[in-house]
Amino acid sequence: MNQGQQPTNGGDQQEAVPEEYETEVPVPEEYETVPERYEPEILLYDPTEQTGRIIVGLGRPGLPEVAAQSLTVLENEGLTLDTNFSGVDIDQADLTRNTGYPDLSLALYVDVEPAQISRVRELVDDPSSPITFATLEAKATAFTEDSPPSWQLNPRMGESEAEASEWRAGFKAGLETAMEQVGATELAWLAEMALNESAFTWGLQVTKAATSALSGRSIKVAILDTGLDMGHPDFQGRSITARSFVPGLDVQDKHGHGTHCAGTACGLRVPHTRAGGAPGSYGCAPNAEIFVGKVLDNNGSGNQGSILAGIQWAIANGCDVISMSLGFNACSITNPSFDEAYEQAGQAALLENCLIVAAAGNASARPRRICAIHPKSPAAAPSILGVGALDESLQPAPFSDGGLHLPHGAVDIAGPGVNVYSSFPRPQLYKRMSGTSMATPHVAGIAALWAEANGRFRGKALWQQLLQSARSMPLSSRDVGKGLVQAP
Repeated sequence: MNQGQQPTNGGDQQEAVPEEYETEVPVPEEYETVPERYEPEILLYDPTEQTGRIIVGLGRPGLPEVAAQSLTVLENEGLTLDTNFSGVDIDQADLTRNTGYPDLSLALYVDVEPAQISRVRELVDDPSSPITFATLEAKATAFTEDSPPSWQLNPRMGESEAEASEWRAGFKAGLETAMEQVGATELAWLAEMALNESAFTWGLQVTKAATSALSGRSIKVAILDTGLDMGHPDFQGRSITARSFVPGLDVQDKHGHGTHCAGTACGLRVPHTRAGGAPGSYGCAPNAEIFVGKVLDNNGSGNQGSILAGIQWAIANGCDVISMSLGFNACSITNPSFDEAYEQAGQAALLENCLIVAAAGNASARPRRICAIHPKSPAAAPSILGVGALDESLQPAPFSDGGLHLPHGAVDIAGPGVNVYSSFPRPQLYKRMSGTSMATPHVAGIAALWAEANGRFRGKALWQQLLQSARSMPLSSRDVGKGLVQAP
């Protein structure tokens, strides 16, 4: 498979949309407005986690004239605009539109001297200046845990009988606790299905994606990650558009994280069993159009500029959902802030009827330590949907970060994030992984199903529909938001 557009699998047959999804969904007031202006700041962290470049807000999204004015002001201050923009082409003759992130009203500057940073700070503080904020560009990593201990793994995948018995006992104990709190009639269906992955992964079952009549047809889903194994057999014949935003690297995934996330969001959903008892169906939206943006390198690391470039690209291509299982990998407890560049990107996406879904992070070690979503992670931004992770017993995953600093930095919803089976680069083809990274593409794929169900479910309305339809859990909203994501 080559980069670019490929034929859509499955022909042009239209899927029936249930009547109940044709009605208008009211959008709460808190989603109708965005703050006029956030307190300006330049966030300072460990210098080893910075790139030496700064990201500057050129006014609010949707105001190209203000962006042009901002660029002129910064040019007059002698700042050097990064004309590479980590892979985003720029026309030097038309900087009024091509700011590098035109739909985001952001610009990236390089080789900034300390005196220039001080001057930019002054411009941010000046009410008459069009410059809204400036922040140091941070690094980012893929959010994934190491392989879970053997007792957490599916007992059909080669563990001993003793380990299998221990796994089943632990799962049933957690299930019984949940049933006592919520009611047996509400969760009894889990006992049969989640212990049996012969056809569908446990994540597809508990989210009801396994039985959904919808498949994400004609919905565009962007996976911004380490790329995709473009030759993976499960993705042949699919509609895939791909681009790398990492200098010197193509979109081929040599890490595995991106291929795994793409599989959960948009991989196969055909009930069958693979050799060894592995499930043959693991994807939420198997007919969605896939947009692969490689924003992390083959070590799973990257820069904020590349991530913003990927967001800009996805919005420009009309993507309905953007999935990002990445962020700043460190524990934050006392810092209640968020990154304004990510927030502006989230606002810009919502203005274009696009929803960004992002992982909360894996820095916690429950019950001993619960970390907040780190302020330099995309999920901390108020306009980006934050996703926490649940294990097979529907309890918060030990590593899953929480929403400690509301209203921003919230976990808005939760998804399956432990022992998740999905696609992986050749020759392995499939792998089980854990992390809020694995929960996020469940939410993104199910968002695509809701978007297919009703054309009004876009941007803010899609956000609200995901929350309204989530399965309420007997857990703190700090950890799971409105509950477990559910498919239509």
